[in-house]
Amino acid sequence: MKVLLEQDVKGTGKKGEVLEVSDGYARNFLLPRKLATPADAQAVNAANISKSAAAHRKFQQGVAARDLAKQLEGTVVTVRPRWAKTGISLARARKLPPRCWSKSSWRSTRRRSRWRTPSARSANTPFA
Repeated sequence: MKVLLEQDVKGTGKKGEVLEVSDGYARNFLLPRKLATPADAQAVNAANISKSAAAHRKFQQGVAARDLAKQLEGTVVTVRPRWAKTGISLARARKLPPRCWSKSSWRSTRRRSRWRTPSARSANTPFA
């Protein structure tokens, strides 16, 4: 039996595909759970139209992104650290732990302090 998948089905196919599956699998699993519909001409045509509409939308988004990139070309963006928003001095900010002025991988607890990422850990461990 030919069916049009309405949702992704693990081990069977992705949404929008027209598949040939066994009659029992279609009748007992796919159709009652509304995972698929019988693949008649009308359903296949509707799926093709929705696929082409999605492709057109993706193309239009790409065009819009390229236009925006042309407009933003040469624009300078300044990002200030988090401590600058609080109004404290730079000398005071340097004494603060790194998590106060940037998103850091440092995490401290009462018992121990540890690094979340191995690259951050290896960069700050002293050599023995």
